[in-house]
Order: sequence, then structure tokens, then C-alpha cells
Amino acid sequence: MKFKSLIIIFASLGSLLFLSCKKEEVKKIDSIVVTFLKGNVEQKSTGDWMAIKANDVLPANSLVRTGKDGVIDLSVFGQAGIRLLGGTEFNLNSLQKDKIFVKVDDGNILVKVGKLFKGSSVSVITPTAVAGVRGTEFWGQVTKEKEEGVFAVRDGAVEIQLNDSDESVVVNKGEAVEISPVNKTLRSRKAKDAELNAMSQIDEIKILPVIE
Repeated sequence: MKFKSLIIIFASLGSLLFLSCKKEEVKKIDSIVVTFLKGNVEQKSTGDWMAIKANDVLPANSLVRTGKDGVIDLSVFGQAGIRLLGGTEFNLNSLQKDKIFVKVDDGNILVKVGKLFKGSSVSVITPTAVAGVRGTEFWGQVTKEKEEGVFAVRDGAVEIQLNDSDESVVVNKGEAVEISPVNKTLRSRKAKDAELNAMSQIDEIKILPVIE
């Protein structure tokens, strides 16, 4: 009788542990999770800037900044993966499940878009332009001081529209576009070797799987 009781107790504990782990896993893919971290990276939601650790779940109202040596990867709601390179400022307040607005004020960002939920979309917002994502992999660079930027596409297509006009252009796979306050006409061009090489690290970005 005691033996049977022990079996029941262990079985119950096992079930609780399984449910607990599954709940945590669901929590993570339903959030903004740090999947890779290197160097100096900080976040601030209220109060002072605080260091970020690997596997942290970040509040949706956070500001994130990377030092010169900093790199951070984020899995966003199980739909997209984002890498912020050194010297980047990023606002997580723009991230929502159905409309993922990637707001970059300064620096370099790499984006990998996975399978989007029905009705979801991804856009990159910079001080000078908005990029509507039609494809899966691209790189963006924003220079806050000069209000300049570059977008290059590794796979798929990205539509770039200037904030202060109706001027827009679709940048396809293997192409890039440069944005500046003095150039009001957008023209795509062939992506440079350095831009293509920079985008090769997109393969390292993880998107945590969605659990039904």
C-alpha cells in the first residue's frame, strides 16, 4: 500500500513539473526573450539602466541599448528574431503581437521574420523612414546624428517609405537603398559585398518555436 502511495506521489510530482515547464516555455515564446548576449547591453523600463542577462524576458516597455562591443538577439513573440549590433538604441514599446513595429533610433539591426500569426505584420520605424517587411531577412543601419540610413535585403522584399513624403521604393533580394535628408528620391541599388557579408550572421538568430 505504501509502495502504491509512493508511485502516485511521484507521478503527481512529475505531472506538476511537466506542466510547470510547459507553462514557462509558453510564457517565453509569448514574450520578448533574450536568446544571445555578448558584451555590454542594458535595458531600462523604469528607473536606471540595468544589465541584461541571457534568457531574460524583457518588459514590452523597455528601452535597450548596446555598447560598442555589445550584441543581443531577441526572439519576438515566436514570430521574428532581431539582432542588435554595437552602438544601437532600440525601443521595445513598439513591439506587439499583431503589429510588430521595430523602432530603431540609432545603430544596426538584423531582422529574421518567421511564420507570422494571421493578421500580423512587421515594420521597421526609423527617424526618417518606415520599412514594411514583405520578406524574411534584412539589415538596417540608422545614423541618428546625420538622419541617414541604409537598408539591404537578403531574402524577400522590403518597402521603404519616407516619413515626410509619399516617396517609396521596394527593395528586393540582393538589393539595398540609401536614405538621407538631402535625397528625397529613393532608388534601390545592388547590395555591396560588405552589406551581404554583414547579413550572413542572420543565420545565427533564433526564433523560439510557437507551442500550440
